[in-house]
Amino acid sequence: IDYGQKKQKKELKSAIVYYEDCREGLGTEFLEEVYSAIQRILTFPNAWTMLSLNSRRGLANRFSYGIIYQILDDDCVRIIAVMQRWFPAPCMTRLVC
Repeated sequence: IDYGQKKQKKELKSAIVYYEDCREGLGTEFLEEVYSAIQRILTFPNAWTMLSLNSRRGLANRFSYGIIYQILDDDCVRIIAVMQRWFPAPCMTRLVC
């Protein structure tokens, strides 16, 4: 069992619930944006910010999340984490365009 992966899934589900509580359908929009960001990473793996010699970070649009990943070879990218860049404000004051 990969406990890191289980924790990531739990945190992603929590974020979906958080955004869904803010506005109906926003949780789905968030998940779609995470998947879209991952697609951009897979299409242009070298285009994103280097964090270290082996790791990079792509960003989700509209939401304060980044995707940490490693390029293993020309055909393989390992997603390390989907993580929040900062803590979200309460739903009443959260602006998501």
